Amino acid sequence: CFIVSNLKIVIPARLHSTRLPRKPLQLLAGRPLIEHTYRRALEAEPDEVIVATDSDEIAAHIDGIGGISHISSLNTIRCGTDRISETAQARGWSDDTPVINLQCDEPGLPATALRALGENLEKHDHDADICTLAAPLTPELEGNPQNVTVVVDANDMALYFSRHDLPFTAEDADDAVPPQRLHHIGVYAYRVGTLKRFTALPQCEAERSESLEQLRALHNGMSIHIGRIASPEIPGIDTEDDLAFARKCLEK
Repeated sequence: CFIVSNLKIVIPARLHSTRLPRKPLQLLAGRPLIEHTYRRALEAEPDEVIVATDSDEIAAHIDGIGGISHISSLNTIRCGTDRISETAQARGWSDDTPVINLQCDEPGLPATALRALGENLEKHDHDADICTLAAPLTPELEGNPQNVTVVVDANDMALYFSRHDLPFTAEDADDAVPPQRLHHIGVYAYRVGTLKRFTALPQCEAERSESLEQLRALHNGMSIHIGRIASPEIPGIDTEDDLAFARKCLEK
C-alpha cells in the first residue's frame, strides 16, 4: 500500500481537445476514457482522487459512478496544471500536501507506477521540486513530435525536454557514448506550495516553442527528478490512432 500520507491524485480533464474531440468521453470497452483513468488512479490507493474539469458532462459522469469532481470556476486557466492549482486552492490544501497530476489520457499507466511516483516525491523532497516518470526510448517513438524526449544527468535529473530528437551528434563524434535519453510520461508529483509557485510564473519562450509546460520549471531553476518505469502497454491517447490501439488492447 502507499507509504505517502495525504496524497491526492488530481486528473485534469478538458472536454475539447484539438487532436481528439471530446477525448475524455471517448468510449473504451464501453466506458469513457476518463472513467478508465479515474479507476486506475483509485487502484493506487491515494488519500483522494479528484477529476478537475471544465465540463458539467464529465463531472456528471464521475459523480454518477461515485467519484469526486471539481468544476473550475476560473476563466484564466491555460493548462491542466492551472486546473489542479485552482482545485487545490478551492479545497484548502496546505502547501505541503503531495499531489499527483495524472493526465486524463493515461488509462494504461499502472497503479504501481503512480505509487512509485508518490514515493519518489518523498525520497527526493530535498533535491527535487517536481518528480515525473520516463520509459525507454524505442526507435518507433523517435522523431514523432507527439512523443516527448527527456535528457537526464547522472542523478536522473532532467536537463531538457523536447518533441524533437535530442541531442545533436557531431560528425566527429561517431564513437561518443549517447546521453541518457528517455521517453517522458506526462505525469507529475509535487507539493501544493511548488504547484502555486509554478503556476505564478510566466510562460517562457522554450515552453511556448515546444508546447511543454515543464520547460517553464527548468527555465526558472526548478529541479525535476525522472523515475524510470517500463513502457505502459497502453500509451497516452492523443489521436484517433492512439484510441484505436487502446481499444484493441482492452478487447484482448
